[in-house]
Amino acid sequence: MPELSRDGWLLFVTCAVRSFAYGFLSVVLGLYLAVIGLDAAAIGIVFTAALAGGAVMTVFLTTVADQYGRRRVLIIGAALMALAGAVFALTDSLLLLSVAAVLGTISPSGKEVGPFLSVEQAVLPQTTSDRQRTAIFAAYNLVGSLAGALGALAVALPPFLGIAPLAGYRLLIWGYVFAAVVMLVLFARLSPALEAAKRVSA
Repeated sequence: MPELSRDGWLLFVTCAVRSFAYGFLSVVLGLYLAVIGLDAAAIGIVFTAALAGGAVMTVFLTTVADQYGRRRVLIIGAALMALAGAVFALTDSLLLLSVAAVLGTISPSGKEVGPFLSVEQAVLPQTTSDRQRTAIFAAYNLVGSLAGALGALAVALPPFLGIAPLAGYRLLIWGYVFAAVVMLVLFARLSPALEAAKRVSA
């Protein structure tokens, strides 16, 4: 078993939960937007907003993470992720969807967006020994990849259960919101020790 602190195990779980959500969202997002009435151009706008917004939010939140607190930034990112998912589940307004895509770490590609990966990887070395650091990073990335693949596979569950396409897509979007809430709760349980680097640099 890897030598990980409690914080390290929490970060592994948040990585798995997030990657699972990104996995199914990357498959269902375009289909869902088409079913709720957006044309190809509008879907392209939402995807562009999501990709550009993810880059901007990553740069901004990771830049201030050590100043305002890594745990706080992770919690804010998870809250924005949940809010964005709720907007996608509740409205078909192109403007609102685009704003939510910019601010809410929506991932149309299934890859990491927002501050999570950068901050978690900055924290991981503090959760294990120097000897196991490389192995921990390898395991962390493996967990994320496997969870993402399982998330993509989960898209088949609603039709398997006989759920209509729109209802099934919306159920998965709400699943994305639920994943973000789980992440928020887990991030809130991280210890203040993760902010040690900040205190030392001050």
